[in-house]
Amino acid sequence: MSAFALEKLTGKSSINNLKRSLKGRKVCGLEDSLKHIEDKRNIISILLNATNIDIKEKIFPSLKKYFLESNEKNILKNTMWLIGHLRLFDNEIIQHIKHIIETSTDYEIIYTAYTVASKDPRGSFEDNFIAGLKSKDPLIRKMSLRGLSKINARRNISIIEDLLDEENNQQVISEATDTLSRIKNEQIRSERKILSRCRVNENGLIADDTDKWYADPSVYNIFSEAEDIENVCFDLVLRKIKKMGLKIVNPVDLATGTGKTFRHILKRIPYEGTLYGVDFSADMLAYLERIINRQKLYVNDIKLEQNSIKDFVLGKPSSFIISSFGFPSRIFNKETCLDELKSVYRNLSDDGIFVTIGWDETFKDELNEMWYRYIPDSIVANSFNEWCDKRSAKIHSPRNCCLTWYKTNIKVPLMFANLEESVNVMGHLFGRDAANAVMKEHRTFWWMKMGVTIDTKESLKKAIEKMESYK
Repeated sequence: MSAFALEKLTGKSSINNLKRSLKGRKVCGLEDSLKHIEDKRNIISILLNATNIDIKEKIFPSLKKYFLESNEKNILKNTMWLIGHLRLFDNEIIQHIKHIIETSTDYEIIYTAYTVASKDPRGSFEDNFIAGLKSKDPLIRKMSLRGLSKINARRNISIIEDLLDEENNQQVISEATDTLSRIKNEQIRSERKILSRCRVNENGLIADDTDKWYADPSVYNIFSEAEDIENVCFDLVLRKIKKMGLKIVNPVDLATGTGKTFRHILKRIPYEGTLYGVDFSADMLAYLERIINRQKLYVNDIKLEQNSIKDFVLGKPSSFIISSFGFPSRIFNKETCLDELKSVYRNLSDDGIFVTIGWDETFKDELNEMWYRYIPDSIVANSFNEWCDKRSAKIHSPRNCCLTWYKTNIKVPLMFANLEESVNVMGHLFGRDAANAVMKEHRTFWWMKMGVTIDTKESLKKAIEKMESYK
């Protein structure tokens, strides 16, 4: 495959381009790809399916078994390459790679082994790289230098300088000077430490329309706090409530997550009755409860409830139900949208309002551009604008629930406190290639385009009737 040949020549990853080229195409499933791993085309299929759970339960056990037991060249090369790309090193794998480097006479296998060894975050192959500097083959010397640059071991500086003094091959000279800079330069060393600490997965958690990205409260909380950092959207809602003269009784934060909106209500909206934080995730609610206990917010009349949006039931109606980036939970599933809309209607008082905060549904902002660049999905598009238009066309009304726009095209920042936060969160959400790009650009800021819907009980009734007519 040409992309792999390009990676071999340049050292630059072509994997993201390959994954993007397969967006929307029918590729082999994970099971079939693992059964036919000798076929190089199946490598990308495996990477497309490389979720945390599948890596742990299916991919790693299969790759390890093939790698340790097979002598077939293509299987050995492909499994070894995937092990390096996914950073799946254990002691047995490390020892087997060392054995290959030290004993194999097959040039392609040796080259692959050096390439994979350079990806080991623990630096287990330092002795092999030092020995490789003495190889007669300039490509092995070059790969050994690249491995040493990833380790950042300052004790190797004099060894590399000695090689540089005697070296005549231009590519090796370039690699040696690059390696010295990477080891000596504090900024480069610091950046590499950030990437090694983040250890993000191959694919981002925002890989589909399920809630996989919602699985890590610590990552979600940093993202939530960084999004709309000046609280422009919530302030819009707050001013609207005051102008309406709405009496807030039993307010509800649906899909509360780690509680950013929950805490805004608690601190900024006088209410009667109980403030409810509803979320399906026990981990999210446990995280929020720790915040509540730490900040002594329990002195207020509050209640956290683990439940889905479609199943939550209040003892008394609420005059203010709000959801920020949580409603509906499955925007492209009309049945789910209708069920959740009916649930909100049942729990809303006759004089109450239902508010959602989220994308403006044009998707034409810098954060969605990250999605387009790094998340393989089912939308086939030749440009970001085409991708946005096709994604927007899948939603027939606000939130796909016939809700009512209050404000759209609200431009707000996603702004992280520092580069490490940015790399960590964006890497976990969008994958390793995104983390590397964020680090390269030193980026901590993205613009988002958001929208706010506000509906009364009467307009929700009409929305439900309209959605039922679609069946």
